[in-house]
Parts: sequence; structure tokens; C-alpha cells
Amino acid sequence: MSYLRFEITQTQTLRTLETIWGSSSSDVWTAGAEGVVRHWTNDPLKAWTYVAPFTTVDLHALRGSGASDVWVVGDDAAVFHFDGSAWQPAKLALPAGLRPNLYAVWAVAPDDVWAVGNGIILRSRSKVLRGTQ
Repeated sequence: MSYLRFEITQTQTLRTLETIWGSSSSDVWTAGAEGVVRHWTNDPLKAWTYVAPFTTVDLHALRGSGASDVWVVGDDAAVFHFDGSAWQPAKLALPAGLRPNLYAVWAVAPDDVWAVGNGIILRSRSKVLRGTQ
């Protein structure tokens, strides 16, 4: 039987981290409670890079199609996109008043992104996510 050897890395947060994804061993993202986001760049100090907060909602999932195309989703229909330099809120085309919590995201390409949550599936084909129930 073989075993994996895990190392503890310094996340610089005490908040719950719920998701992790990376495009390579030197480009890994994690996110979680109260909007916490950290970035791993294979720092020799084994520390995650602090990312300035861009939301306060709980973030549940992140995925990307590459280092310059990363998506994170969370409570209250939160969807944010990282373009390689900054995190920005995504445009959503949802019916008025609909703000579902989102729990998973899948990015096939920069213009083909899926997200799911409370009774809804969102799909983007043009950087605008449209919802169906």
C-alpha cells in the first residue's frame, strides 16, 4: 500500500476553506468563508499569497480553464472572474429578486462556464451567466 505525504502550508487565515483548484503546481487557488481567497505560487516559504477581499459572502467553489480564466461562486448568487490580473464580479442575467446560493462551477473555456446552486443552473457563452430553473 502506498501513502501520500501531505505537508501543512501557511494559509494566513483561520476561516474555513471550502474549495481548491489549480492550473498547475505553481498556480493554485483556494476560497471559503466570508469571501476569503488565497493564491499558491510555489513560494519557497510554503505560504499562500493573501488576496485582498473583493466580497464578504461565503464562497463554495472555484474552477478555471487556465491561469488567466478562474471563476469562483458562492452565496447570494456571487460569481467572480479572475482574468490573470484582477478579480471582478461577473454579470448575471437572472430574474428580478432571484439570488440563489451557488455551490459548484465548471469552466470549459473563457466563454463557456457553468454554475449550479439552489434549484438553478447558470451557463455563460459570452461572459454573461444566464440562469434556468
